[in-house]
Amino acid sequence: MTTSRRSRSAGGGGCDHQRDHRLPITSAARLIGTSRSIVLASSNHFRYAISFGGLMKPSERIDRRYSDDDGRVVPWTEAEARLAAAELAWVVTVRPDGRPHATPMVPVFHDRKVYFHTGSKEVKYANLRTNPHVLVLAGDTAWEQGLDVAIEGTAVPVTDDALLQKLAELYRARWDGRWQLDIKDGAIVSDLPDSEVVAFEVTPNRAFSHSKGDPFSQTNYRL
Repeated sequence: MTTSRRSRSAGGGGCDHQRDHRLPITSAARLIGTSRSIVLASSNHFRYAISFGGLMKPSERIDRRYSDDDGRVVPWTEAEARLAAAELAWVVTVRPDGRPHATPMVPVFHDRKVYFHTGSKEVKYANLRTNPHVLVLAGDTAWEQGLDVAIEGTAVPVTDDALLQKLAELYRARWDGRWQLDIKDGAIVSDLPDSEVVAFEVTPNRAFSHSKGDPFSQTNYRL
């Protein structure tokens, strides 16, 4: 019975999301900020809330097709914390002929949006010029534990100088501080020959989290 449940969970094509590595509340708050909210409806199957003094909170619904019977809804705040803590994520873009292209990148998560930067000679940059739709994946390859998060959204270049300065600040905290970005006149200063460095902002419109280990569950979010 346990094996069939796990197979059913994996059949959803989900990512691995680590329950055991979930950040303490204080860490999550430091990474993604805090907001006050009222839960309008809540159960093991569905959560919906509104916030005041912040962004509208998303709907949260467990997908029973890919979840154990005793699986639980993973709150969006936990999915946000997973994205914020990811040292590496994958971004999937679409080539002009419809073929997908996937590449790892170092993300930052800020105000419910994912940011990354790339050179103007790279494949994903060319893809995004013709098709802004992206998939961002954060997770690991563990099976018995973990929390994987996938978001679908739209990527647009960042040209606001104040926002770029904020992203540069966030990147300095990544890894061991090696991600140093210099900002000038609404652009990232490039040290690449004949190439610009462009930051992209991904606004999610839907997301999924996959909680691994007994009980397995998939939570769907509408943002």
